Amino acid sequence: GGKDSITNVNVKKLTATKFEGVGKIGVRFCWTLDNCEVLSVDTFNFNMYGYSLGCDGSIDSVEKTVKMVIDNPKSNYQVPNVFSPNGDGINDLFLLKKQSFDRCYDVLTIKIYNRWGQLAFESDDPLFEWDGKNNNGKDMSAGSYFVVVSGYYSGKEVTQNFPLTLFR
Repeated sequence: GGKDSITNVNVKKLTATKFEGVGKIGVRFCWTLDNCEVLSVDTFNFNMYGYSLGCDGSIDSVEKTVKMVIDNPKSNYQVPNVFSPNGDGINDLFLLKKQSFDRCYDVLTIKIYNRWGQLAFESDDPLFEWDGKNNNGKDMSAGSYFVVVSGYYSGKEVTQNFPLTLFR
Protein backbone atom coordinates (compact mmCIF):
# COMPACT_ATOMS: atom_id res chain seq x y z
CA GLY A 1 0.00 0.00 0.00
CA GLY A 2 0.99 3.64 0.14
CA LYS A 3 2.96 5.33 -2.61
CA ASP A 4 5.38 2.41 -3.10
CA SER A 5 3.19 -0.19 -4.75
CA ILE A 6 3.59 -2.73 -7.51
CA THR A 7 1.94 -0.34 -9.95
CA ASN A 8 4.89 2.07 -10.07
CA VAL A 9 7.42 -0.53 -11.24
CA ASN A 10 8.50 0.15 -14.83
CA VAL A 11 8.33 -3.17 -16.67
CA LYS A 12 10.13 -3.81 -19.95
CA LYS A 13 9.40 -6.87 -22.09
CA LEU A 14 12.65 -8.62 -23.04
CA THR A 15 11.26 -11.71 -24.79
CA ALA A 16 7.88 -13.35 -25.08
CA THR A 17 8.27 -14.82 -21.59
CA LYS A 18 10.91 -12.63 -19.94
CA PHE A 19 10.37 -9.22 -18.43
CA GLU A 20 12.51 -6.82 -16.48
CA GLY A 21 11.14 -4.48 -13.84
CA VAL A 22 12.82 -1.54 -12.21
CA GLY A 23 11.30 0.30 -9.31
CA LYS A 24 10.04 -0.16 -5.81
CA ILE A 25 7.61 -2.75 -4.61
CA GLY A 26 5.84 -1.69 -1.47
CA VAL A 27 6.57 -4.09 1.32
CA ARG A 28 6.29 -3.15 4.95
CA PHE A 29 7.84 -5.25 7.65
CA CYS A 30 7.15 -4.46 11.28
CA TRP A 31 9.31 -6.20 13.83
CA THR A 32 7.77 -5.91 17.26
CA LEU A 33 10.05 -7.03 20.06
CA ASP A 34 8.66 -8.39 23.27
CA ASN A 35 12.06 -9.54 24.47
CA CYS A 36 14.80 -6.93 24.54
CA GLU A 37 17.54 -9.54 24.96
CA VAL A 38 17.57 -10.08 21.20
CA LEU A 39 19.02 -6.57 20.86
CA SER A 40 22.24 -7.74 22.45
CA VAL A 41 22.94 -8.86 18.88
CA ASP A 42 23.74 -5.69 16.94
CA THR A 43 23.62 -7.02 13.36
CA PHE A 44 20.87 -8.95 11.61
CA ASN A 45 20.63 -10.36 8.09
CA PHE A 46 17.19 -10.32 6.48
CA ASN A 47 16.74 -12.80 3.66
CA MET A 48 14.08 -11.65 1.22
CA TYR A 49 12.57 -13.82 -1.45
CA GLY A 50 10.16 -12.60 -4.08
CA TYR A 51 8.60 -14.42 -6.97
CA SER A 52 6.18 -13.91 -9.80
CA LEU A 53 4.07 -16.70 -11.16
CA GLY A 54 3.69 -16.02 -14.87
CA CYS A 55 0.66 -16.80 -16.99
CA ASP A 56 2.56 -19.58 -18.73
CA GLY A 57 3.24 -21.38 -15.44
CA SER A 58 6.86 -20.27 -15.17
CA ILE A 59 8.12 -18.96 -11.88
CA ASP A 60 10.60 -16.11 -11.79
CA SER A 61 12.17 -15.39 -8.45
CA VAL A 62 14.66 -13.09 -6.85
CA GLU A 63 16.50 -13.37 -3.55
CA LYS A 64 18.29 -10.67 -1.65
CA THR A 65 19.94 -10.49 1.75
CA VAL A 66 19.90 -7.15 3.51
CA LYS A 67 22.22 -6.50 6.44
CA MET A 68 20.73 -4.38 9.19
CA VAL A 69 22.87 -2.93 11.96
CA ILE A 70 21.09 -1.87 15.14
CA ASP A 71 22.44 1.55 16.02
CA ASN A 72 21.71 1.99 19.68
CA PRO A 73 20.88 5.68 20.08
CA LYS A 74 23.29 7.65 22.20
CA SER A 75 22.07 10.75 23.90
CA ASN A 76 23.33 12.91 26.67
CA TYR A 77 21.60 12.60 29.97
CA GLN A 78 21.68 15.62 32.16
CA VAL A 79 21.93 15.35 35.90
CA PRO A 80 20.78 18.33 37.94
CA ASN A 81 23.07 19.28 40.81
CA VAL A 82 20.44 21.08 42.92
CA PHE A 83 16.84 20.34 43.82
CA SER A 84 14.30 21.72 46.24
CA PRO A 85 11.62 19.31 47.49
CA ASN A 86 9.44 22.07 48.94
CA GLY A 87 6.19 21.33 47.10
CA ASP A 88 6.28 24.37 44.79
CA GLY A 89 6.24 22.16 41.68
CA ILE A 90 9.71 23.30 40.57
CA ASN A 91 12.64 20.88 40.98
CA ASP A 92 10.77 18.98 43.70
CA LEU A 93 12.29 15.66 42.63
CA PHE A 94 15.83 14.57 41.85
CA LEU A 95 15.86 12.31 38.78
CA LEU A 96 17.64 11.58 35.54
CA LYS A 97 16.24 12.80 32.22
CA LYS A 98 13.53 10.24 31.45
CA GLN A 99 13.63 10.60 27.65
CA SER A 100 17.17 9.21 27.67
CA PHE A 101 16.21 5.92 29.31
CA ASP A 102 16.28 2.83 27.06
CA ARG A 103 14.40 -0.06 28.65
CA CYS A 104 16.24 -2.61 26.53
CA TYR A 105 19.73 -1.56 27.50
CA ASP A 106 19.74 0.49 30.63
CA VAL A 107 20.20 -0.68 34.19
CA LEU A 108 21.83 1.31 36.93
CA THR A 109 22.29 1.73 40.63
CA ILE A 110 22.07 5.08 42.34
CA LYS A 111 23.20 5.79 45.88
CA ILE A 112 22.96 9.16 47.62
CA TYR A 113 24.97 9.80 50.76
CA ASN A 114 24.78 12.64 53.26
CA ARG A 115 27.91 14.64 54.13
CA TRP A 116 28.80 12.15 56.89
CA GLY A 117 28.83 9.25 54.41
CA GLN A 118 25.55 7.74 55.58
CA LEU A 119 23.33 6.27 52.85
CA ALA A 120 20.30 8.55 52.41
CA PHE A 121 18.73 7.00 49.30
CA GLU A 122 19.34 3.95 47.12
CA SER A 123 17.62 2.62 44.00
CA ASP A 124 18.29 0.21 41.14
CA ASP A 125 15.52 1.73 39.01
CA PRO A 126 16.82 4.01 36.22
CA LEU A 127 13.50 5.86 36.44
CA PHE A 128 13.97 6.61 40.15
CA GLU A 129 12.68 9.81 41.71
CA TRP A 130 14.09 11.08 44.98
CA ASP A 131 11.83 13.39 46.97
CA GLY A 132 14.43 14.28 49.60
CA LYS A 133 13.14 11.77 52.16
CA ASN A 134 15.05 8.90 53.74
CA ASN A 135 13.86 5.28 53.71
CA ASN A 136 11.65 5.96 56.76
CA GLY A 137 9.86 8.83 54.97
CA LYS A 138 11.55 11.54 57.04
CA ASP A 139 12.62 14.75 55.28
CA MET A 140 16.38 14.95 54.89
CA SER A 141 17.88 18.24 55.95
CA ALA A 142 18.98 20.90 53.48
CA GLY A 143 22.62 20.70 52.52
CA SER A 144 25.14 18.84 50.41
CA TYR A 145 24.81 15.21 49.37
CA PHE A 146 27.02 12.94 47.31
CA VAL A 147 25.55 10.95 44.41
CA VAL A 148 27.08 7.75 43.01
CA VAL A 149 25.58 6.50 39.72
CA SER A 150 26.85 3.35 38.04
CA GLY A 151 25.57 1.06 35.29
CA TYR A 152 24.14 1.85 31.87
CA TYR A 153 21.97 4.82 31.02
CA SER A 154 21.18 6.38 27.66
CA GLY A 155 22.89 3.43 25.97
CA LYS A 156 26.30 4.01 27.49
CA GLU A 157 28.23 3.01 30.56
CA VAL A 158 27.93 5.44 33.44
CA THR A 159 30.17 5.65 36.48
CA GLN A 160 29.78 9.06 38.01
CA ASN A 161 30.13 10.68 41.40
CA PHE A 162 28.95 14.23 41.90
CA PRO A 163 27.67 16.59 44.57
CA LEU A 164 23.98 17.39 44.95
CA THR A 165 22.57 20.28 46.95
CA LEU A 166 19.18 19.96 48.58
CA PHE A 167 17.38 23.24 49.31
CA ARG A 168 14.31 23.57 51.51
